[in-house]
Amino acid sequence: MKMKKTVELLDFCLPDFFSGYPKPVIAIPVYGKMTQGEIGEAILDEINNVYDYLEAEYSEDEIKLLEEYAKGLSDTLDHFEDGIIPDYEIDVDDDFFEPAYLYFAVCEMTYSNGMRFLNP
Repeated sequence: MKMKKTVELLDFCLPDFFSGYPKPVIAIPVYGKMTQGEIGEAILDEINNVYDYLEAEYSEDEIKLLEEYAKGLSDTLDHFEDGIIPDYEIDVDDDFFEPAYLYFAVCEMTYSNGMRFLNP
C-alpha cells in the first residue's frame, strides 16, 4: 500500500557518514543552533542552486512539495525539538572544521510486514 509523498529529514550527520539516498537530496550545513526558519531559508536557497538537477530527477509536483515544506519552516522562528539539532560548540577558525548537515528528500513511504520503507 503506497502512501502520499512527503518531505522527510533523512539524517543529521557529517558528510562522510551519510549513506546516500537513491533520490536527489537537499543537504543543509548546520552551524550551531539554527532555527526552523533559518533551515527553511537554507532549503529554499539550495533548491534555487540545484534547480536544474532537481528538475531532471523530480517531477514539478515534488519540487513544489520541497518548496512548500521549506516555506512552512521559514514561517516559524522556533528551534527544532530538543535532540534533533544538538547545541554544539563550533570553531569556524579551525582549519579542519566541517559542519554537520541535515539531509532532506521527497519520499514515498510504504509499509510491508509492519515495517516502514522510503521509496521501495
